[in-house]
Amino acid sequence: MAIGNDNPGLLEVLSIKNPEASGGDLARDFWSSSSNYRQGENMGQLMAVAAGDLDATHGGDASEEVVVAFGDDQKHLQVVLLDGESDGGIKYMGTWRSSSHGRYEMTDIKAAVGDLDGDGYKDEIALALSDQYEVLQIIVLEYNGSGGLTELAYGRYSGASEVDVTTGVFSGDGRDQIAAV
Repeated sequence: MAIGNDNPGLLEVLSIKNPEASGGDLARDFWSSSSNYRQGENMGQLMAVAAGDLDATHGGDASEEVVVAFGDDQKHLQVVLLDGESDGGIKYMGTWRSSSHGRYEMTDIKAAVGDLDGDGYKDEIALALSDQYEVLQIIVLEYNGSGGLTELAYGRYSGASEVDVTTGVFSGDGRDQIAAV
């Protein structure tokens, strides 16, 4: 899967399908950001990608979904979910968009997926972003089963111009935590 903005003003996701599933041909599947403020000169300047089985607790297909987090043309935070198909294609699942809590004028963004609620499924999204005032925000989202994301938690911390985030079991309790810098 390739993510970029080959067409000025658009964010595009390209997936090369499995040749065995498409009759031996090298076919592709394509998603473009051509609606809902997902186009314009600022698209793709800030972008983060992560993957996880986000629909596992909602009768999902046991394949991983792709999380694409980015600043849209109005510089608001957007997260798009794309579902990987068994033939290598992709399907749009839903979008989450926020400008509250200063989630605009972002200078950096990163994403990770983990089991942050301890239910045994790596189905929560951890986002780390910084803004023009060097404020670090950590946001936790979860797929809600009906095509959208629900914000579970967030925190704000001063002193960050560049960010990174990961999840893992750092305390030995069997439950993922978030590490952000």
